[in-house]
Amino acid sequence: MTFQKLAVIGCGLMGGSFALGLKHAGLVKSIAGFSASEKTRQRAQQLQVIDIACDSVAQAVQGADLVLLAVPVRATRQTLEAIVPAMSPNALLMDVGSTKCDVVAAARETLGERLLCFVPAHPIAGKEVAGVEHSDADLYKDRALIVTPMESSGATQVELAKQIWKSLGSYITELTPAAHDA
Repeated sequence: MTFQKLAVIGCGLMGGSFALGLKHAGLVKSIAGFSASEKTRQRAQQLQVIDIACDSVAQAVQGADLVLLAVPVRATRQTLEAIVPAMSPNALLMDVGSTKCDVVAAARETLGERLLCFVPAHPIAGKEVAGVEHSDADLYKDRALIVTPMESSGATQVELAKQIWKSLGSYITELTPAAHDA
C-alpha cells in the first residue's frame, strides 16, 4: 500500500500530522497541500510536512490517489465542490471532521459519481495547540478512529481507509454517521 500522491486539503495539525505519519511510514511518494492561508502553505512546505504548496484545491488534488479533507466542518461543502472536478475517479477521499451527518449531507450534494470514493472518518486525537508547526507523525498512534462509511462508500475504499489508519497506529471502530453523531 503505497500512494503516489497524497493531497492534504487543510495543512493544520490534523492534516499535517496525517501527512507526516504517512511520510514516516513510507506510504506516500509525494504530498501536495493546500490551505486557505498562503502563510500556512509556505510554513507546511518549510517544515517538510508537504512537498508541494498548491495555490488551489484543484491543483493539490490533480493526480492524487489519496485525498484528505482536513478543514473545519463548515467549510466541507465548499471544499468538496472544488475537489470534484479535479479528483481522479480512482482516488480515495477521506475527511477528519468531528461531526458526520453534515459532512455526509455535503458529500451527497456535491460528489456525484465520486461518492463511491468517499469514506468519512473521525480520529479522536488532537493537541491543546493548533497549527502545522505542531504536526506530529505519531498523533494518531494508539488513538481511536471512527470510520463512518456511507451506504454508497465502496467496500474496497472502506477497507483501504481502515488499513491507512491502522498503519498510523489507530484503533478502528465503525459506526454509521448517525450513530457517530448521537
